[in-house]
Amino acid sequence: MRIIAGFRLVAGIYWLALGVWVGALVMMAVGAGAAFKTVRHYQPSVNLTPYNQMPEQAVPILAGGVVGNQLRGLAVVQKVCALAVVVCLALQCYVYGDRLAGGIWGWANLARLLLIGLAVGALIADVWVVSDKIWALRELIFDPSLDAATRQMHRATFDFWHKLDERIVGTSMFALAAAVVISAFALHPAEGARP
Repeated sequence: MRIIAGFRLVAGIYWLALGVWVGALVMMAVGAGAAFKTVRHYQPSVNLTPYNQMPEQAVPILAGGVVGNQLRGLAVVQKVCALAVVVCLALQCYVYGDRLAGGIWGWANLARLLLIGLAVGALIADVWVVSDKIWALRELIFDPSLDAATRQMHRATFDFWHKLDERIVGTSMFALAAAVVISAFALHPAEGARP
């Protein structure tokens, strides 16, 4: 009876962490667009030096600052969820492996491990490489002490990293959504498994 209760507890935490992680990725996509649309609509001004020297850039400065800080908070949520999912996967495979459909080496379990591994790898690349570059380049784009050509050069580099970031987030969202679906095939007791 304890094995069933433990398996169900780990599965519950796993599903919760996966759901919140997917939700954080969806929030990133929806929240960024909403913030930029709202700021464009209201056309606020920036009164903070040195940004007040660039009034034509008020919308991207404000919206980018809001979205950037929002993404930093959501990255913390993603890290916690990724850690919880990885711990649950380890428990499901090594403690409760006999309760997985097809066992540890069953197709559904291997597929979900691969998909979650892809999402974890994307998260690592996004949080520890890409996001830092984007944030640093954002500061250079809006630095009024730099000439326009230099700022434009930094803008082109920013655009490259930003597009890469969008693709990383999209890949993570797809991988996690697929892992959720495939998990339904892996996380039911194998035929003949002990109750």
